[in-house]
Amino acid sequence: MAGEVPPEGRVLVVLGGGIGAGKSTIAEVFARHGFVVIEADRVGHEVLAAGSPVVAQVAERWPSTVVAGEVDRNALGGVVFSDPDELAALEAMTHPEIARRIRERISDGPDEIVIEVPLIGVVADMAATRVAVVADAEVRIARAVAR
Repeated sequence: MAGEVPPEGRVLVVLGGGIGAGKSTIAEVFARHGFVVIEADRVGHEVLAAGSPVVAQVAERWPSTVVAGEVDRNALGGVVFSDPDELAALEAMTHPEIARRIRERISDGPDEIVIEVPLIGVVADMAATRVAVVADAEVRIARAVAR
């Protein structure tokens, strides 16, 4: 889909923005207007679920973060969020599979789709309309803390 124009009548929107910016609220507006919403975060959770091929890669690199075939997300977060190189390694494992699954859902999906992403890079090469959701830092922080 890289560089391609979506087929006539098909609308694909990539909705991005930082934590607490309001992506989910805007995605709900699209959903009320008939769009199917694909949440990249939810797909990311699937990619790290038991049975996913990515789990074996995670176990190989960070054995202490996988217990009985399941990723301990807190343990993994403790490793990758304190070291940019480790985070990059995790993203190199997860992002291609997240993108593949999103593309699969798009190809099987309806004509009006919104992909809600925290990081545009996962879908950077997709032909889509991009919408950035922004909010003041104070608002974003308050929303994130409230969660």
